Amino acid sequence: MNCKDNMTLPQVGDLTAGPFVSDGAEIAIFDQYRDKLSIKAPGWRQKVGNLSGGNQQKIVIGKWLSMQPKVLIVDEPTRGIDVGSKSEIHNLIRDLAKQGYCPDGVVGA
Repeated sequence: MNCKDNMTLPQVGDLTAGPFVSDGAEIAIFDQYRDKLSIKAPGWRQKVGNLSGGNQQKIVIGKWLSMQPKVLIVDEPTRGIDVGSKSEIHNLIRDLAKQGYCPDGVVGA
């Protein structure tokens, strides 16, 4: 799947107007979390499988953060990725925990 579809799939029901999915809303979600998580992708059309392991993990994290969870449980979020990406993801999770993350809830890391 491309980055946008992968990131917004769990909430696609909330992004529909009649029988159609709001492409603009999906792109806005992708853009927001691409910037927030520093995802390195040329655009939303990029296939997730063509991204580095660290950026694939960030897509997964962005997918769930965009749902604005009250609790976020991560299990081995850095398994199988390079050392630089591991550090980035650990820092991201620490930052989210320090911020108390969600405007509507708390993130546990």
